[in-house]
Amino acid sequence: MTTLKNLSLILATWLVTTVAFSQVPTDNPYQTRYAAVHHWTGAIRWSQVVNARDVDSLLGPRNLVDSARLQQAMLGLAARGGGVLYFPAGTYTLGYDLRLPGGVVLRGATPRSESSALSDQFSPPTKFEFPAYTPRKEGKMGAPGATGFKGIYATVAQQERSGLVNLDINRAVIDCAASPTRGATKADSQASMLLLGIRQNNAALPDPLIPTPTQRSRGRDWQRWPLKTGANMTIGAGCRCVVANCRLNDATTDNFRQHGYLLDDGMILDGSQAQFIFTDHTGIAVQSNNVAITDTYVQVSTGNQAIADPAQKVVLTNNRLEVTQHVGWVSGGNKAVSNDYDLLYEADSLHEFHTYRLRNDSLTYCLIKPRQFDPAKKYPLILLFHPTLEPGSSPKQAMRDMAWYMATEAFRSQFPAVLLMPLLPPGVSWVPQSRIRSISWPIHLSMNIVEQLEISGMVDTSRIYVIGLDWGAAAAWDVVTRYPEKVAAAVPVSAFYEITPDRAETIRHIPLWVVSGDSDEQISPTLAQVMLANLQKGNLNMKYSRIDNAGHRCWYRLTETPALFTWLFNQHK
Repeated sequence: MTTLKNLSLILATWLVTTVAFSQVPTDNPYQTRYAAVHHWTGAIRWSQVVNARDVDSLLGPRNLVDSARLQQAMLGLAARGGGVLYFPAGTYTLGYDLRLPGGVVLRGATPRSESSALSDQFSPPTKFEFPAYTPRKEGKMGAPGATGFKGIYATVAQQERSGLVNLDINRAVIDCAASPTRGATKADSQASMLLLGIRQNNAALPDPLIPTPTQRSRGRDWQRWPLKTGANMTIGAGCRCVVANCRLNDATTDNFRQHGYLLDDGMILDGSQAQFIFTDHTGIAVQSNNVAITDTYVQVSTGNQAIADPAQKVVLTNNRLEVTQHVGWVSGGNKAVSNDYDLLYEADSLHEFHTYRLRNDSLTYCLIKPRQFDPAKKYPLILLFHPTLEPGSSPKQAMRDMAWYMATEAFRSQFPAVLLMPLLPPGVSWVPQSRIRSISWPIHLSMNIVEQLEISGMVDTSRIYVIGLDWGAAAAWDVVTRYPEKVAAAVPVSAFYEITPDRAETIRHIPLWVVSGDSDEQISPTLAQVMLANLQKGNLNMKYSRIDNAGHRCWYRLTETPALFTWLFNQHK
């Protein structure tokens, strides 16, 4: 009997709770939460509520929102003096920007459990899902920016009070003082906006200046970058606003890498170095003198403000602001944060350019000697094969991939060596993709140059090291297998190359350090594993490094791996 009574009590409690939460709320949620008796939010028509489920043709299958019908419903409320459009608990899919008329509040269900936005468990039960931006490189333009990067734009005027309440908003910025053309609104000081109980993630706008003309000219129409002057929430000039119990950027899941990202100076980056980060902008940008922000959590990435308040007029109470560490290579979408690579590229005094000719073929090469070169000494030789250059790029661009690092004072002091880098013309490959077994003319000429340096007496022939990047790594493999008697050690980076059993036998004595990125977008993990298995099957003298969070152009990260170069310079024939 006691058990039956307990079950009846539980059932009764569940029914009361369910009915309570299924009812359309008519209270002032700000007053309910903060016991604010005399507050401007009391003037909002909370009791004039329309349930979104009762609006004819507003919701389709799986709560797909008809944007045109939604706009009509909101305008209808505004025409009747304002009110609330209520969305019960559930996930609603919206396909377009949302324009919030003056006097209208969009309200979701009250959270049943954790109601504090400062808690990691905060998750409003009414969720608005806007389209995700899916990057792609297919076609000239890539994915149009309009497919994602949505926003909720509120136009508030004199004596109008609007709001967003208890909503989990994914992939849309909130602009509380924007016209339909997204320009600034000069609303009267009595134009008011309430942002209460909002959770917001993956909200950003793309910078309209990216791609730049230079980037477009090199086929980079697909590049995107966050608008640094944008924000999750923008409170426009003249708009009175309360931001209370909101949680911004606690689960940004849409960040994407852009492999082969081109800077205006010609530098090409790996996707791990050129990421579109949805927290790489201001959290809340305030342009008004009448704003209060309380009980709100905001997370942004390094170099950004959680709350930007130039006039320092915002009333801040009990907020939690966090900055996550993000080491970026790109500034403004078109230049490098650090241009250390220009130590070599711009300083002609650090290197020599020569041209080697053999019959109808010619090959330009760069020669960098040790910092304090002594003609009486013999030095190790580094033969560096750069990545294949894109059509339209300068051959000197190749010097930015790895040679710049070897030209630094620190490297040249620690590892005195002669650096030889043949410069392949744009559009030409080191190794024919047809797998013709005859040697290619660029590699043939490169090895002739090596022989000339040996004859000159400056090279220690027992310490010739070969490093190859991308298709340059295929060249390194080719040199190792064709000239095993010359090579003391080799470092192939980001390349697939088949080693036959007979070739494996000839290079078994050569120390190798093979490097790849764990997120290589050109060589699939399966292909990489096949190559690695073949190399291991050949019982080669090999080390292998898989660099975490790096794509195909992972060689930039070798500058963070001094142990590799220490190992390399310890190898002798």
